[in-house]
Formats: sequence, C-alpha cells, structure tokens
Amino acid sequence: MGGVGGRVNAEGIWTPVVLGLSSTTDQSIPDATWTAAIWNREFQDYEHMHTAANLARITVPAAVAAGTNLFLVIANVRWASNASGRRQVRLMKNGTEVLAETASPASASPL
Repeated sequence: MGGVGGRVNAEGIWTPVVLGLSSTTDQSIPDATWTAAIWNREFQDYEHMHTAANLARITVPAAVAAGTNLFLVIANVRWASNASGRRQVRLMKNGTEVLAETASPASASPL
C-alpha cells in the first residue's frame, strides 16, 4: 500500500508527502466478510500517518490534508489460489465512505 499527497509550503512550493506500507505475513480473510488489511511494516512514513495502535488505519494529519485535496493511493493485494467466489478490495474514508472499490473473479492461480 502506498500513497502520495502533499502540501504547499510557505514559499508556494508543493511538497509531496509519501507513505509506504506492506505486510510481512499472510492474513486470513473470512469468506463473505469485509476485513481490514493489516499493514505491519512501514518503509516510508515521514508524517506518522500509520501507527502500531491500529495497523489497519492510515490517518492523514490535518496539516497535510489542508494542503491539498488530491491523494494518489496505490494498493497491491495478492490472493491465495481459490477456484470459487470473488476477491474485492475497498478504500474507505473514516470507515464508512467508499472512495474506491475493485473486484476480481476467483482464480485457480494466485492473483
């Protein structure tokens, strides 16, 4: 999971804010249940948007959010092989608003 946002500094120059997360372990996802992804490894987080208090949450600081309304979020999720069902991913704002969603059919090979 990664993302780029930014803010305009006092000189009027846009400066990016970057967050990079990954998971070092597989996560069990129950059938037919939306489940928050756990990101237990930070490889870039200069604005402290991700904390050990909630590994499934990214919190954009007010100072960063005030600098822009534009954020680029990139996610890569790998699913185990399974020949039935669908695989879905959502990006949520405040746990209620769906900002983006994608779905893939099941595959006999890892997705």
